[in-house]
Amino acid sequence: MTAEDTGLAAGYVWDNAMEEARQRLGLLEQTYDRGTLPCLDAVGVGPGWSCLEVAGGGGSITRELCARVGPTGRVVSVDLDTRFLEEIEAPNLEVVSRDIVAHGLPEGEFDLVHVRALLMHLHERDQLFKMLAGAVRPGGWLLIEEPDLYAVEALATDAFAAVWPIAIGALAPAGLEPRFGRRLPGLLRAEGFLDVTCEMDNFLYPGGSPAARFLQMTLEQAAEKVSFSPEDQAVIDAAIAELDDPDRWFPPVGMVAAWGRRRP
Repeated sequence: MTAEDTGLAAGYVWDNAMEEARQRLGLLEQTYDRGTLPCLDAVGVGPGWSCLEVAGGGGSITRELCARVGPTGRVVSVDLDTRFLEEIEAPNLEVVSRDIVAHGLPEGEFDLVHVRALLMHLHERDQLFKMLAGAVRPGGWLLIEEPDLYAVEALATDAFAAVWPIAIGALAPAGLEPRFGRRLPGLLRAEGFLDVTCEMDNFLYPGGSPAARFLQMTLEQAAEKVSFSPEDQAVIDAAIAELDDPDRWFPPVGMVAAWGRRRP
């Protein structure tokens, strides 16, 4: 199946242009910020740091970085759609609208470069990984968080299990690689980073929770962009309905976080 077969152009599928973007990004933050914040603690982000946040999205981590680096530090937050980032009032923040695939990033400039849930969506993920690594100054840190389906594949049942092969098969031509997270520590080591650490965010969540609603909105937007067969659409609808059930508990799309220090 090609991107033309699905009606999708190559590139990031879940962009910020949808009407419910604010809600979906907020749900993503509620689900995954709890894993990101301890990673920032582990790296040691603090006053005076220069940080680059790629694909800043709804802005929660950008806000957190601005608070941590303080008035002597700076944060550059980059995204294709910066409307939510531009709402952040922080004197140490620079918001940049930029297609990093086409226009790249500054080299060797930042104490921390962070990205979450972006590379798995793009065909150019390996090229972008090297670009992100190159933006870190000697002695600085690269922190990358990418989803991985290990928990879903092991624990999902019923329509919630059946929907994943359907969605992945339809979206893969646009660049989706849902098992990219597990590659992160090896990529950091291959780029020569030191002190490489990797953690996975594991939890179960009930139907109707923010994590459940986030996946419902994700499936709903996929269905708006792909012409599924009636049979496949019925599975998608059933999975969305299951995610409403507060008596059902679901495995997450796990987030793999890996970080390392660039050789001085």
